[in-house]
Amino acid sequence: MATVLSYLDSAENARVPMTKEDTELFMKCFFLDKSKPDAVFDEKMSVELGFLGQVMYKRLAWQPDGRVVEVSPGAAIFVMVLTKGIVGNAVMWAYTLNRMYNMKKKRVTLEDLSLAFPWGFPTEEEYGRLWDAQKAYKHGLEGDNLVDQPETWILDPVS
Repeated sequence: MATVLSYLDSAENARVPMTKEDTELFMKCFFLDKSKPDAVFDEKMSVELGFLGQVMYKRLAWQPDGRVVEVSPGAAIFVMVLTKGIVGNAVMWAYTLNRMYNMKKKRVTLEDLSLAFPWGFPTEEEYGRLWDAQKAYKHGLEGDNLVDQPETWILDPVS
């Protein structure tokens, strides 16, 4: 299987600092997580967040062993805003959270996002570059998007 890039692979010089509005939302999401330290983004919350929330949840639940990638509500809400309503961005953010969970082996939080993206989040151009990098034809494979292949999302076995 080809290596599929996520937003974790964005170049540091292709990231932009948060705007004032992003920072305010980040802080609201941070306090949401602090007020519910064990809460996870679940199917009920995904329905409340609408179509993009459901897309993200379905991808986070795409494990053959029934596991769901655990993400704090604040982290889920914040990255949903970063998607700017674009389904492809939602899928790529879900895949990024999937990779973070796979490395950490426990719930991904807003704090984890801040550590992974200390210099800001990808630019629009970088979103496009990383989206194009996961196209199947770029790897000599059949199909359209590697992030649409369930095997791309499989987590390492629980130790």
